[in-house]
Amino acid sequence: MGDKDAQRRAGGWYGRWRVNHTWVSLLVTGAVISVQVARFGTNAQASIPLVPSQSEVLLLAVAVALFGVPHGATDHLVGASIFQKAFQSLWLPVFVVVYLALMALVVLCWSVAPSFSLAAFLLMSVAHWGLGDVEEDLSPSVMFWLEVAVRGGVAIVVPCGSFRHNVSEIFGWLV
Repeated sequence: MGDKDAQRRAGGWYGRWRVNHTWVSLLVTGAVISVQVARFGTNAQASIPLVPSQSEVLLLAVAVALFGVPHGATDHLVGASIFQKAFQSLWLPVFVVVYLALMALVVLCWSVAPSFSLAAFLLMSVAHWGLGDVEEDLSPSVMFWLEVAVRGGVAIVVPCGSFRHNVSEIFGWLV
């Protein structure tokens, strides 16, 4: 079992924070969806402006400040856990070089095979979001992987299904 489970069972700050964070995130998400449905009805796709209002930008800023940072902002912490032991005081420059090389590889792959790269990106996103949501102490089984696919797929499938025209336009830009 992971350290997170031990902290949660011990009643540490992480366990309390995780439970509270989950409930507050769900409530805020539900409130935002409810406001959007009340403002635009169930056909929100046709009514949502392309440029968010000041209040929506403020809501986004508050949500990011309270519930999480944009992806990539803590990548150096993961890099430290991978490179620090092997490279000691040089771990950060090594991490930056590897990170930039991976970024260049993604750009190269996207320019050579954009449709494949988009599909791979979406599948990796499903895995990323799903693995982030599923409890780490669950044993790898069919149900574990099904839960990963469902939880991760929601973040991809719901926008694609709800905003087909907008998503198709964005995908068109990418491929």
